[in-house]
Amino acid sequence: MDEGYGITPWLLTPYRNPTTPQEIAYNTLHKRERVIIERCFGQLKRRFPVLQHQIRLSIDKIPSVIVSAVVLHNVAKYLNDQLPNDEEEVTAERCGSA
Repeated sequence: MDEGYGITPWLLTPYRNPTTPQEIAYNTLHKRERVIIERCFGQLKRRFPVLQHQIRLSIDKIPSVIVSAVVLHNVAKYLNDQLPNDEEEVTAERCGSA
């Protein structure tokens, strides 16, 4: 479970060995929300295959490509544009659509 990431002010990871009811509840919620985020990333990658591989642009342009993909994805969802091979749809609200 996220062994590659330590706890930092901007990133909280699950407890390795939860012992209290609060730690167990936190891990359960973390796992549930992580699945939603991973599905959202999957939708983005299906709609924009360029995000599945290395983006061959200068590093300063990559954030704009990602933000553009997210904005266009949300517009497409708003317009009810179906994803290619869309198997399991996550609601637009949970993926950041307005």
